[in-house]
Amino acid sequence: MYQPGSTTITITAASTTGDFQVPSNVNCVLNPGNSGACGFGVTFTPTATGTRTGTLSIYSTGGTQYVSLVGTGVAGTLGVTITPASLGFAKQAIKSVSPYQSVTITNTGTATLDLTSLTLTGANSGEFVLMNEDCQSTIAPGANCFVEIGFQPKLRGARTASLTIVDNAPNSPQVVPLGGTGTANSLSASLLSFGGVPVGSSSSQTLTLTNVGSSATTINHVGVVGSDRSSFSESSTCPLNLAARASCTFTVTFAPQATGWKKASLTFVSNGSGKTETTAVPLSGTGK
Repeated sequence: MYQPGSTTITITAASTTGDFQVPSNVNCVLNPGNSGACGFGVTFTPTATGTRTGTLSIYSTGGTQYVSLVGTGVAGTLGVTITPASLGFAKQAIKSVSPYQSVTITNTGTATLDLTSLTLTGANSGEFVLMNEDCQSTIAPGANCFVEIGFQPKLRGARTASLTIVDNAPNSPQVVPLGGTGTANSLSASLLSFGGVPVGSSSSQTLTLTNVGSSATTINHVGVVGSDRSSFSESSTCPLNLAARASCTFTVTFAPQATGWKKASLTFVSNGSGKTETTAVPLSGTGK
């Protein structure tokens, strides 16, 4: 806006009608003779498709000026991406819940995404846990939300399900496959870290294995493997057949033969997940 006259004009406010908006703090001074100018933005947010009209009113010490406004509303596009495309969970002791993993739902379109439902479906859907404290009924364009999924197997072996997302996007429903393995082997720790131990000394830690299943589990071929296995040794109270609800222990000793960081794994073979497989527990320590 310019002032070609000989007096100073102060713009004090502006307003709009229809699907148009202006800032609430419009205030500027127009000096005479075109020596000054001021401007402000007008935003168009159509509430429907087709031609939309309105009026801009500019209030000043020189009176009120009116500007006709027109715009065209077009239908927004709908799009959604789901990441990751699938979730895989590590072996999990039956009846216990794994750490949760996140699924991100992102609205990649220009229209609001309407979420109808988030459900667990599939053969073993009752063995996965859905936690949704973030995703509401709508997701604005460019925004996203998170769904948390946990794994809580009831039986040994491979368990599968899906997170099914129903919305108004063209590719609805979106399906995220879920998978995990239930095991009767419940370990008191997922790794053993010994910290710093002087060369010539030793430190021991105990790892407890509990059979949380309803039948005996075979436990054999217990040992330490890895490049620094000579710095670690183990002893075990585990029988060949560990009864249901019974526990046994592995005692691991770290006795570094030289300075520096050492690593290895305590391993044993069992059928805790319904088939014969090897379980490895990382071991680490530093010789001082």
